[in-house]
Amino acid sequence: MLHTMTFAQVASPATEVGAIRDADAPSSVSAMQTLVMVYGTLKKGFPNSPLLRTATYLGACRTVGMYPLVVGGDWFSPYLLAAPGLGHRVVGEMYAVCPKVLAALDQLENVGVNYTREAIEVVGPKKEVMLVQTYFKANFSVELARAEYLIEYKDRRYVPRTERARYTIPPGLAAARRAAGGGICDGDRVAGVGKAVAVGGIM
Repeated sequence: MLHTMTFAQVASPATEVGAIRDADAPSSVSAMQTLVMVYGTLKKGFPNSPLLRTATYLGACRTVGMYPLVVGGDWFSPYLLAAPGLGHRVVGEMYAVCPKVLAALDQLENVGVNYTREAIEVVGPKKEVMLVQTYFKANFSVELARAEYLIEYKDRRYVPRTERARYTIPPGLAAARRAAGGGICDGDRVAGVGKAVAVGGIM
């Protein structure tokens, strides 16, 4: 499915980026914590969720604006693209995190290189509009921009960084080769296991 995209910088609100507005902060959130919306592999039950084990889970949330949420790349990663007005109102999870956890999230997302962290408005667990931080893909290909737009991330094909050494070729690249009619090649196999990479189903 093709999409016509207008690439745009996500505007940060006038309030200090990273700060919690007093009117928005739940009573369980301290002044030293930051509200963050996660939408992909940091969600409960997904591979990167242990990074949030000391964070305070506040519930489900949904963006006020529309954004493209896609899955793609060599490792079937979820990406929120900085193209406001396209896609859907994305469903995610809201957390209150301390500075140490926020720094760990920034490191995971490689902020400043692969991602930017921006303030956006979401509808919170109690149906109130709140200002939170989330991560946008900073640079992305036209192919990624043409991927299917999702409302909520549920895909299980993502390969964590700790497991990628097992692959002689990234599964996303193998899938692209197959889609182009290349078929299975030796490089599509998992090193030391002898099984073809499962590119079509749950991994």
